[in-house]
Amino acid sequence: MSEHVEQQPAAVARYVWRYTIVYSLAVLATAAVLLMLDIQGNAGAAMGAVVIGVVAAAMLFVKEQRRVPTPAERGWLVAGSLLTSWLISLLLFALFIVVMTGFEGLRASLLLLGDYQLHVLIGVVAVSSALHALVLWFFYGLFAKQQLRALQQSDGA
Repeated sequence: MSEHVEQQPAAVARYVWRYTIVYSLAVLATAAVLLMLDIQGNAGAAMGAVVIGVVAAAMLFVKEQRRVPTPAERGWLVAGSLLTSWLISLLLFALFIVVMTGFEGLRASLLLLGDYQLHVLIGVVAVSSALHALVLWFFYGLFAKQQLRALQQSDGA
């Protein structure tokens, strides 16, 4: 008979912060490379930054906790990572507009958003968020399981 040992839930904020830092650095590095090569940004490059960030966070979680996130922890990791991704994106967008056009340009951009049909904007944000969350969910789940197996194999070797 195996003894049931209850696990303490991990404080996921530490891992969301790891995601946030690595994601931010990846976004900035990607933007710098695209700018130097005079390539227009694209969703693939942005999703690459998401993957880099979530891989770093998931690997740290597995290494420190010696397990995969519980379903509740996984939900909080996904929600926190998604929220910080949006906040960073909005901050960088605003910073870019201010640097390129000044605060008046930022004001004009915000007013321009009001001219678009709100349901279209909400739809784009919803689809983008769903894809983003799906990638995060996969990496905090299946990828974390693979990392745990690899960690257990290296511990056993």
